[in-house]
Amino acid sequence: MKYKELIELYRSGRLSEEERKKIEEDIEKQEAISEYLYPDEEINEKIPEDESEGNISEKDNEFMRLIRKSIRKAFIKMGVAVTAAVLVVIVLMMTIMPKAIDLFYYNPSAAGNYSEPEGVGGYRERFGLDLSVYTELVAPFNYLDSVDVVSEGYGNYSFNTYPSMRMYGENRKKYAGNIRKGRITFYDPLALERTADNMFEWQTGSNNYNESLTKQLERLKTEYLKTEGRGIEEEGGELRFASSFGGDRDDTKESIKGLSDGRLYRAYITFDNILTYKEAIDFEAKYELGHSWVGIVNDRDGNNDIMGMNTGIGATRGKSPAKYPYIFGYEGTGEGITFKELKNEENAKKHYISLLNYLKDNSSFTDMMDSYMDSYMDRKTKLDRALAYVNEHGLKVYGMAVKAEKKDLLKLIEDERVFGIGIEEN
Repeated sequence: MKYKELIELYRSGRLSEEERKKIEEDIEKQEAISEYLYPDEEINEKIPEDESEGNISEKDNEFMRLIRKSIRKAFIKMGVAVTAAVLVVIVLMMTIMPKAIDLFYYNPSAAGNYSEPEGVGGYRERFGLDLSVYTELVAPFNYLDSVDVVSEGYGNYSFNTYPSMRMYGENRKKYAGNIRKGRITFYDPLALERTADNMFEWQTGSNNYNESLTKQLERLKTEYLKTEGRGIEEEGGELRFASSFGGDRDDTKESIKGLSDGRLYRAYITFDNILTYKEAIDFEAKYELGHSWVGIVNDRDGNNDIMGMNTGIGATRGKSPAKYPYIFGYEGTGEGITFKELKNEENAKKHYISLLNYLKDNSSFTDMMDSYMDSYMDRKTKLDRALAYVNEHGLKVYGMAVKAEKKDLLKLIEDERVFGIGIEEN
């Protein structure tokens, strides 16, 4: 039977009780829809005047009212459902989306992929460990190992960073900045100033590790004078063949004359011959330099990058991850640590290799930093080259960075192991 025929039977009262209830339920649904789409006055306007005045029976009027009521109820329910869905989407966007976007970019506040729930060896945020490893390797005098990070969502963060230790009388340096979707900015452009890039003579040219710098430059000078420099010598001119900032011993002595007594200076010491790590530590101990930074030979062709390590630690950071032994400069927990563990060459080698491997395994951080620092060579290439050299030759030292007063520098430059010293204001 067609639905239209059922309606006719309903209107004439010839349906069973069950069929009548079913029709009335359908009518209520239709009425709710109608009431939502067409308010009462609109429906009344569409009914012809003669019909509204009596040509429609009372049952027809009741039928129309039921339909309008059913239609209105249905659309009210639909409106409530749509509104609720929109609110849910908005709440999700406000709470989940900021953190979801964080997953696509470097996250400095993450604890890292280690078993310790509160971070790595005392570092609550990954950024603290990343920055300490990076600055120890490539930024003597700019070592940073403490950070405060605030997440702003959507891959954006603000931070403060500073060294946890400082020498007596030094002001604590604190740098602020932000990270925006994997791009880092320090508000102070001098925060990681790369002044060390031209401070050591073993960084420049293709040097021979089996011969002193003095002999290499004397030979270079002799060859030059034979070919092009005769006129300069005859006129009493001076040739400067050392290409680093500090120059050779004579250049350094001249620089020291202009220094003030009682002030600390940054000193970049170039050794005349490549030293073993033990020889460098003996040099450090002889002049009571404390904990210094040593530049480690990292290029077999004699053109070294600024890459090295600290020879001591000033604070404990907890247990090193198994993958990176001695990354904090010691093994085990705080008990029994002497702060002299890195004076031992075997421990120092493990530490240096762990620094290199850690940066290799954290390319998102190194890529971000090298972009900011305008690195002239792919960092992975540098790290691979350094690892290959130390694994084959061990720790060989081309220079040392220390803080010293004028009186100390006068002693250092007289040591036959020293080729020259680059000096900066502290």
